[in-house]
Formats: sequence, C-alpha cells, structure tokens
Amino acid sequence: MTKIRKATIEDVVQLENFQKQLHGKWFDACHCDLKQAILSGNVWIALDNDKIIGYQLCELFGPKQKNFPNSIFLSELFIIPEARLKGAGTLLVTAALNATWPSEYEYFSLTHDPNESTLTQYYEKFGFKDSGRTEAGNIKMTRPRTAGV
Repeated sequence: MTKIRKATIEDVVQLENFQKQLHGKWFDACHCDLKQAILSGNVWIALDNDKIIGYQLCELFGPKQKNFPNSIFLSELFIIPEARLKGAGTLLVTAALNATWPSEYEYFSLTHDPNESTLTQYYEKFGFKDSGRTEAGNIKMTRPRTAGV
C-alpha cells in the first residue's frame, strides 16, 4: 500500500537521484533548491513498503513570475518506472492540491511537454485546464485553488 508523507532532509540524496532520472542530468540548482523546498514543506514523497517510489515538488511563484504569477506551481512529479500507473502519482498530486498554502498564491499551475499528450488528460482529472503555451512550446495548465480534488 502506497503511503504519502512530507519529505525530510534525510530524503534529499534519493530525491536528487530521482531528479537526475526525471531531467536526464543533474538538475540545475538555480531552478529550485531541493533542500529549501523540503525545509519549506513543499515536497511530498510516495512510499511503498518504506521504499521511496516517487515525489511531488511544488514551487511558490511570486507576482513577478512571467507565466504564472502568484501561483503554486506543480514543478516536478516523478514515479519510478516500475511503480507507475498504480496510483502513487494521483496520491502525490492530491496531497499537494489539498495542502495548506499561503493565501497570496491564487491558483495552481504547471507545464508539460506537448509530446506527452496523456498528461493533459491526466491533469484535467484534477480540475486543470489548458491555458496556452510557454515560449518554449510547453503546455500551460491552471486550476483554481477552490476546485475540488
């Protein structure tokens, strides 16, 4: 049975390895400081038999962020290949959407690769809607904070 909990600093080495798998290289530390995200309570992990099988990382975007000002950005969702399609991703996204967030962050946001067509349908199940494209051509999706999960 998959369990979800907030990540702790002790999880950082495993999560850095997952980031490498997700991005195909070591993640650019200037994009999002993983340790700080953990300490801020913005990272959840999925466990199966006490083994970490995935994570969800969120970033808080301020008013000057170009694509999604004042939003809670679902930055990274990763599940190890052998655990995919078994519900862990849904549990992680739901945990992030149901978390308590500061009121100045008005909505949830995310982007995904347009070549991953199933992701639009996946996130629509959580109330996200397509809201255009980024300059890089990725699909932008948003969802009000008040939408039910």
